[in-house]
Amino acid sequence: MRVHGSVAAMPGHSVARTPVWVSDPADRTSDTGAAHYTQTTYTGLPYLSGIDVTTSTARPTGSLVLYGDQSVNGDTASGDGRHHLSDAITDALADDPHGNTSVAYGVLNAGTSTNLLPQITDSTVPRNALNPQDRDVPAQGNVRTVLVSLGADDLLNCAGNADTCATAVERGLASLDTRLSSYYTDDSQIYVDQQPVTQNSGITVYLATIPPFTAAHPGTATQEAAREQVNTYLLDDYPGRLIDLAAAVSTDGTATSSTGKAADLSDGNPSDAYYADLAGRYVDDADSGTLIYPPD
Repeated sequence: MRVHGSVAAMPGHSVARTPVWVSDPADRTSDTGAAHYTQTTYTGLPYLSGIDVTTSTARPTGSLVLYGDQSVNGDTASGDGRHHLSDAITDALADDPHGNTSVAYGVLNAGTSTNLLPQITDSTVPRNALNPQDRDVPAQGNVRTVLVSLGADDLLNCAGNADTCATAVERGLASLDTRLSSYYTDDSQIYVDQQPVTQNSGITVYLATIPPFTAAHPGTATQEAAREQVNTYLLDDYPGRLIDLAAAVSTDGTATSSTGKAADLSDGNPSDAYYADLAGRYVDDADSGTLIYPPD
């Protein structure tokens, strides 16, 4: 990305802990090597409207979009640009013994600081996505698969009883799943009722169980009971379309454990090991055949 003039900082996500690499004053946008770039003293994700993902026309695998809260938006990971969940999944795919040391599809990070589920208006099964998810997910380059990890902030902001809090999150996740599943890519188009519908080109949507609350963001006993209820609902209602992120980082390896692994936390916040465990679970689930639809 070329920036005109001299800048000491750029607006963006200031706590993303991602290094920014800057060249000399020349136009280096066509350079494919790193010789003209040095690491700056500031970090963050600067303003960037999107990344276009291009894959083979013979096998157009497209991209996986990670959409969610702290599980995706790794603010507490190391500031080396390699420990967001997207980075960890890319590394895990490259190191996967069942793979060929390459990453067959793009892995895009749509972590957000707006971590609440969308409000449900007139329908729990809407046919199209609304803001903010329409600009955060379908707008990404060649999106084919989405992993949604949301619900924790909704629970932490809920003051009702466990059933009320859990039901609201369950409805929100189901609604978001429907909205994203109703989006189609723009190839192999057919017409139904005079409307364009893309045949066999819908987005594959995975939901994720909600990891245990941490010491930095603790929940009440009622909120914890609601979290466990939501995870039980997801396990029962979304078999083959669920990534059990909670089990990956919990003390007993289940979705309903109330505590996270101490080795995955630093000062009560997710550490590098946390994101590595989440990435390992994603790759294991993709390899094991437990997913009805593998990552496209």
